[in-house]
Amino acid sequence: MTKSIAIVSPNKDAYSETFIQAHRKLLSGKVFYYYGGGFPSFYDDTALGTKVFFKGVLHRVLRSCFYRQFSSKEFLLAKSFRTNKIKVVLAEYGPTAVAVLKVVRVLGIPMVVHFHGYDATHKPTLERNSNGYKEVFKYATAIIAVSRAMEKQLIALGAPAEKIVYNPYGVDNSFLTLSPTFVTKQFLSVGRFVDKKAPYLTLISFKHVLEKHPDAKLVMVGDGVLWEVCKELINAFEMGNNVNLIGPLGRDEIQDLMVNSIAFVQHSITPSHGDSEGTPVAILEAQALGLPVIATRHAGIIDVVEEGVTGLLCDERDVKSMSQHLLFILENRELARKMGVAGKEKIHRHFTMERHIRLLNEGIEIILNRPR
Repeated sequence: MTKSIAIVSPNKDAYSETFIQAHRKLLSGKVFYYYGGGFPSFYDDTALGTKVFFKGVLHRVLRSCFYRQFSSKEFLLAKSFRTNKIKVVLAEYGPTAVAVLKVVRVLGIPMVVHFHGYDATHKPTLERNSNGYKEVFKYATAIIAVSRAMEKQLIALGAPAEKIVYNPYGVDNSFLTLSPTFVTKQFLSVGRFVDKKAPYLTLISFKHVLEKHPDAKLVMVGDGVLWEVCKELINAFEMGNNVNLIGPLGRDEIQDLMVNSIAFVQHSITPSHGDSEGTPVAILEAQALGLPVIATRHAGIIDVVEEGVTGLLCDERDVKSMSQHLLFILENRELARKMGVAGKEKIHRHFTMERHIRLLNEGIEIILNRPR
């Protein structure tokens, strides 16, 4: 019998959430995708309850004893879960799990909670969901962490260690089939322009590189609240001929940039509000393609980048060391190439999409086969 899985997520197709799109496409069974903000209001491009309201049965059903305990939004989700014979719910992000907890608990549906980053570290988010997380940790059958640092953080928040499953993201195979040319002086950064990725610190690090290599280039892919700040910084440092901010791009375009770059650079930090990375997908993808990675010792980055072997790391906010790493790569191309090869091998062994999805599928099968 085909199992019916509900994936519940805040967003429909966020360009930075490729991992959720992979879950939708690759999980075994019939996947139903629910989304639409803090509490899901859409299911596969259709507003929840559209047909129910049209037929005028909502009021009558709500009067029944079973559904009376739900709000109207909860009722619509519960009705959809029952109609689609949902056997397990995969909640993308901790707050999503809190939002749907009452529905899955009343219906008796097992729930897997997939934490991704901010939901395990962002202080305001943790404060808003402190009580909800306690209840989620009790009810959830499994809790997925994408980095070793996140494992420790979730345990500190009260998650039972025996429920936590370490399952870092996987990389699309197409990255493993490509390799950089190592003929340019171009560095590449891919990620949202937000506090934890500190793109301005990448720019400051790169500024020092231009003192020795005025023909070096930096391409930054993405957008976000710090985009204008970075644009002003580029103008102030007179780096307009060396730095290109090109906004969000699709996978093929990013791969083309990676092929024509010498290294991938990302200066992730933990800002005062606590929001931290999980395991940055772009770093996995760059390493899979064969680029050495220059980054910080932050969250899941240290699980992926092996210092001196697949890339070079520095402490958070240490722009001097990052500048030195950028210069080292520029001036040691053969070593950069060797690091890229080692990085590709590491991704192939430990961070493939097949491995990530297989672990998810195996966990769901175990859950569904347990006696209830």
